[in-house]
Amino acid sequence: MQFKANTNTIQLQQPAPANIMAEQALLAAIIIDNTTMNQAAILKPADFYDSRNQEIFAVIKKNYNSKKTIDLTSFVGTEYEDYVLELMDLPSGLVNIDKYVQDIKDNSAKRQITSLINDFRENKVDYEDFINSLQRLYITKKEVIKTSELVQNIQPINEKNIFGVKVQYGAIFTIAGATSAGKTEFALEIADIHAIQDDCISIYCIFEGGINEFGIRLKKKNINNENLYALHNPDIADITAEIEKFKNKKILVVIDYLQMFARRMQANDTRPSDFLKKYTNHIYTKLDKIRSNQDVCFCFLSALNNQGIGELRQLASFDDITFLKSMKEDGNIQYDSDYIYAMLFADENEKKENKWSLGRKKIGESMRKYILLHPAKMSRIGEDTQDVLYVYDNNNGRYNHININHKKEEKNYENRKKREAVMWT
Repeated sequence: MQFKANTNTIQLQQPAPANIMAEQALLAAIIIDNTTMNQAAILKPADFYDSRNQEIFAVIKKNYNSKKTIDLTSFVGTEYEDYVLELMDLPSGLVNIDKYVQDIKDNSAKRQITSLINDFRENKVDYEDFINSLQRLYITKKEVIKTSELVQNIQPINEKNIFGVKVQYGAIFTIAGATSAGKTEFALEIADIHAIQDDCISIYCIFEGGINEFGIRLKKKNINNENLYALHNPDIADITAEIEKFKNKKILVVIDYLQMFARRMQANDTRPSDFLKKYTNHIYTKLDKIRSNQDVCFCFLSALNNQGIGELRQLASFDDITFLKSMKEDGNIQYDSDYIYAMLFADENEKKENKWSLGRKKIGESMRKYILLHPAKMSRIGEDTQDVLYVYDNNNGRYNHININHKKEEKNYENRKKREAVMWT
């Protein structure tokens, strides 16, 4: 098991992202062949990092907009005359114009994002301006897609069935349950089992409790997995960076839990708690962009609100609609998640009568030993569903999937037991 320290405790000075050679090569190319400015017209002087390059491109763009020739005479008598002559001695870059333009644009956006984040952290901009500015930076020009090419290039759905839990790469799913229902303990097992599969990595994002407490949880469950990583109180940039490290792997990222992540982002925001929904929606939007371009699956753990828990307890039987409405301060997650599991519990007698509860314990009694994962969203929209059943094992503190239907899962389970025997003997 590998831990990553809280990234907020150490601030390292990073060089500003820039490609000076690309900036110089592009300027020289435009002066040599003015038509290349057609490709560079999307740039602004501020997109260049070097101040000299900014000034030179400002002159170039002014002449371009005025339909004037751009050549060495445009800089005669200016303080940049000698520098432009040096640019002309550089190797020709006429064949890489698009690459230069893209590098300059990308680096400019990265610098702007870094500056914006720093301003937000130093309370120089409020949250609304921060989000609006981020959105403007991420807006890109869309190109029409030829659908025949799309159909030819489309890849089949890539997923693994991790002991009954569907880990579908490119998806975001949610496991929702009452407070203190044991979501963390259960999600840890999913992350552990996923991380022993071939070419798989699990990243567990902790937003509740300390790192030492998390280590105790691992020890109690005998989890010691070199492909299971922990991030303590990360932000989206931290999560993105870790995913990028393992881009050739299949990745499961667990967010434990969504509302605590949103509260951490909300931080100094003194507005009513209803505004927390905006933060959860913001988290989903950013991670949605990541999952669309990576072999990654996100799992949100989500709590239920007290009012919803009260309403569910008064019902004679479980109701999907009431459950989905009860997801705590979750913004639009109950609509946006690709699929949602309701986490329910029962003892031996309750299981026989098909009466499932939201809590692990009865008042004054021992822990219920069965977990039922019910695909609430799929049931809500009328799709065929299959509940997944687990039973608690007192010997190792884990839940065993007891309605295994696939030989592959049985084999994975046997492999896991063999691996644990080696680790803990």
